[in-house]
Amino acid sequence: MNKIAFSRSVASKYIELRKRFKLSIQLIELFKFSVAVVLALFSIWLYGFLVNSSSTKGYFLREEMNQLEDIKFDYNILNLKIIRKEKQKRDSIEFKNFVEIQNIKINHNIVYLPVDEKLSLNK
Repeated sequence: MNKIAFSRSVASKYIELRKRFKLSIQLIELFKFSVAVVLALFSIWLYGFLVNSSSTKGYFLREEMNQLEDIKFDYNILNLKIIRKEKQKRDSIEFKNFVEIQNIKINHNIVYLPVDEKLSLNK
């Protein structure tokens, strides 16, 4: 009887150990699956976060570039207007000077100044 009881207890222990092992394998597989799901969700979140921030930064960068382009365009228009006004004034002054030059003779004397020092870097 001892042998039979012993074999029954060994068999029950083996079955119990096998169930525990099966349960631990299932827990390990569940843990692996959970880690994989958490990593996948984190990767999706990180991708969404980075893409969202990049697209947001790109959107604001495009908006600022458009504003800068508008400002440069306005600046160039004003600059062109200023240049045209300056040209008109210069033309009017040159015309007046041209008329005055016609009436006045210019003396073409060349003046030489005495220079005592050399004007070069090599001494």
